[in-house]
This record gives sequence, C-alpha cells and structure tokens, in this order.
Amino acid sequence: MKELLRSSGHWQLGLAVVALAACAHEETVAQDAWKDDARASPYADGAVDDAVKPQPVAATPGTRCPVAERVGLVVIAGYDYAPDDLQVWGRLLDRPHPLYGEPTLEDESCAFYACRATAPCDPPCEGGSLCSLDGECTPAPVPAFDAELVLRADGHEQRFTPDNSGSINGLLELAGDRFAVELRGNGVVVTLVETTVPSFLESVTGTLSGTCGRPTGFDIEWPAPPELDSHVYTHIPINHHAQGLSFTECTVPAAAGSVHIDEPMLTPLAVITGLEFQGAEHLRFAAAETALGCVELRFQRYTDPSFL
Repeated sequence: MKELLRSSGHWQLGLAVVALAACAHEETVAQDAWKDDARASPYADGAVDDAVKPQPVAATPGTRCPVAERVGLVVIAGYDYAPDDLQVWGRLLDRPHPLYGEPTLEDESCAFYACRATAPCDPPCEGGSLCSLDGECTPAPVPAFDAELVLRADGHEQRFTPDNSGSINGLLELAGDRFAVELRGNGVVVTLVETTVPSFLESVTGTLSGTCGRPTGFDIEWPAPPELDSHVYTHIPINHHAQGLSFTECTVPAAAGSVHIDEPMLTPLAVITGLEFQGAEHLRFAAAETALGCVELRFQRYTDPSFL
C-alpha cells in the first residue's frame, strides 16, 4: 500500500466537506483572508545569511506522502461554486501527527484509517503532549509560524504567511493556472516546478447504496478528462459529531472514469447523523522528503457530484 500512497496517493485535508442528499453539510475549508499583519518570515530575501539557509528539496511530481509521515501540505484549489478563483491553503508542522498510522482496511483504490481523537496513556499525558497509537506520550505537532509560501508564474510572484493558527490561507491573485511553488519553514525548503491545475471534471455523479446512516457502497463516475497524468480523489471523514479522526480516502487515475467504495470503509464513518461525503477532486500531486518528514503539494479542482 505504501507504493500506492507514493504513486497515486491518499491523504486527508477536508478542504470542502460536502454531504450529499440527506447527509449533513459541513464546510471546513479555512476561508479567512490572508492577514496583512501576518508574521513576517525570516526566510524573506536578505533576512538570512546564505551560509545558513537550508538547502531546497525538489518535490517529485506524481508522488504522495504516506499519512503517518506527512508534516506539510500545500493545496492550490478551484471550486465549482467559484470557478474563476483559485484558493491557497497550506500548513507545515514540526513532526508527523502521532495519531495517524497505517490503514486498517485497504483495496486497490481506497484505504480506511481508524484513528481515535485521543489514545489512552497511563498516566495521562501532560499539556503539550499527545498519546500516540503506541500508547506513549509524545510532543504534539506544532505549526511553523515562520513559514512562507511563494507561488510564481510568468515572472510574477505572490507570498503567503501563516495566520495566528499556523495555517496559510488566501486567494490566488496570479494570472493563469500554472504555478511554481516554494515553501519555507522549520529549517526546510521545498520547491516544485511549474505545475498546471487540472480542469474541472464534467458530469460527475455519485450513487449511494443503502442509506446515509447505513451505507452499503458508494460509486462515483465521471467522463475521462483530457489530462493523462491526473487523478481523482475523495476523502470521507467520520461524522463530525463523533469523537475521532477516522476517515476513508480513495484515489484512482482520472482516466479510469469511476471508483467504488465498499461498505466496510463507509459504515464506521456513518455514525450519529450519517455519512458526510466529500466531493470529487481532480488533481495533480507532488511530494518531497525532508528532514522533518514528507511534504505534499496538490493542484486540484473540486466538484460536488449529484446523487442518482
């Protein structure tokens, strides 16, 4: 499964949680505007001597980060409700999250991760620590408040820095849909060559078998897009009323035209008030291995499928 994760990928982000049909609707993408008074990055031009600047690590297009190794994520996303805009989201941590491990169930397209909100430790962990899946207290991940994200296109650039939560949010003002990326923070630098945001998927449909509270299967279908190097991805979190981090995610080549999700990967998520299914994302991936862990970058367009 690790090879699948690296080549065609899964991960979770929750940029737009959309429940279809009778399922509850919840929007989790951070929409706050990038603040003008955001903390300045020490990596700004001239701020750090060249002799001590970290060496850049080039992200490899088409690769993914295993969930348990991921420390950073950068997303450039377009949404069907605002097709002319591209939004930017990013976060860089100082270590992987200790509550994510290997998938509990998996097949050739999907993986289910059974993750608790907390794990039992005896004695309980003190402030600033989390109980890992191994039952050991470990420092909680801390976002890089010194981070800086730079996007470049056609000789122009746009810079983003974290808000008070450590997340980078903003509306992309550069023209076009092809961008180079540079992410700095926590002593690492990740770069990516110019990459194009894929097109919107056309006529995406979803067919739920069973009910929202007792799903027995889910099928998503779409006409194959013209891109040959892109994927279709979906992330389904556990119902937001539940105390847990469990989720299922599926990734297939966009040319496949469909993906099926089996009942065992859906039922554990449909607790309290039912399944909270997210839409389909047409995307390109890239990933880089750094001294902190793996950093993943996504260029994507999101579509809310219709139910049949």
